[in-house]
Amino acid sequence: MGTQELDMAGPTETSVMDQAAMWFVKLRAEGSSKSDRAEFAKWIDTSPEHRDTYQAYADCWDEMQDYASDNAIMDMRRDALESGQQKPMFEWHRFAAMAASLLVLIVSGVLVFGSFSPPQANVDQPVIATAPQAAAPKQIASAPPAEHGQSVYQTGVGQRSTINLPDGSALELNTDSLVQVNYSAERRELVLLRGEAMFRVAKDKTRPFTVEANGKKVTALGTIFTVRRDTREVKVTLLEGVVTVDEVAVPDRPKATLATATLRPGQQLLALTGQPFAIGAVNTEIATSWRRGRLVFDNQPLSQVVAEVNRYFNQNVVIGDAELRELRVSGTYSTGSIKNFTDAMEASFPIKHRVDAKSNRVVLEIAQ
Repeated sequence: MGTQELDMAGPTETSVMDQAAMWFVKLRAEGSSKSDRAEFAKWIDTSPEHRDTYQAYADCWDEMQDYASDNAIMDMRRDALESGQQKPMFEWHRFAAMAASLLVLIVSGVLVFGSFSPPQANVDQPVIATAPQAAAPKQIASAPPAEHGQSVYQTGVGQRSTINLPDGSALELNTDSLVQVNYSAERRELVLLRGEAMFRVAKDKTRPFTVEANGKKVTALGTIFTVRRDTREVKVTLLEGVVTVDEVAVPDRPKATLATATLRPGQQLLALTGQPFAIGAVNTEIATSWRRGRLVFDNQPLSQVVAEVNRYFNQNVVIGDAELRELRVSGTYSTGSIKNFTDAMEASFPIKHRVDAKSNRVVLEIAQ
């Protein structure tokens, strides 16, 4: 990966970078309000430069998490924590300026330890390129995929795979996932048996593209969406186009009682067993961060964070002290190493970890 220099010499560039840093921090602060978000929307729509600079800043911050376990960067984070303990009360804009300076410092460090290139992604466009760390898919069907036929694919824990389908569609499997693909002359039917997948659908008005997961069916023509199946729930997130979600008919249940919904880009549907569909807006970059080998958390309790992290490692993390379960966590963590996660936790919070060799678990405890 090549390097790209950040030009901060000119006053205009510096001013916009500072504003982007301040908005980045302010929107993630606990005191962030609806009026703050409304002002941010006005600011980012003022010019393409604002939008691009903010996105570059967010992507840089995201990228540098890959280096978060480097000793030099960990030392800087610990110093910042100690400084924060000495001055618990601070103004967000002062912290934002410090964050912008720290970003430049860390980027410089990253350029020493390895190449660094801030992505130039457009925030309005979903990223659909295959993740560079994606492993070859494991096909467990007896025959290769055909235009008319059935194939089954799976990924192991920590593995991501992309499968190109014969009609030009593609599906990308997340960790520990299992999907069945069944194509016929009339239909394109898939069943998510376990895990999570993104579907990029080639248009074909004569053959609907459907994905079934635990009694819920998603129907699309040409669109991009993800489906996640857990024990009691199904999540459908729409990135592009339009999809409908329907409950699958079951015996002895009137058809009129079955739930149905239509999603628009940026919406996520949550279907819990025995409950009505719940639809809300979602940050699609966070919802699909797994495709870039990262997990993004925004003010979530540590119990939820640990549950999500454990999907990606054979060695599970457990919380040893109950007081830590509700600790609020925000940040970006790599799915490539459990050590990166524990190092980041210890640098950011009064937490220590130990390895329980007997149970092959990593235990998080309060640091004394």
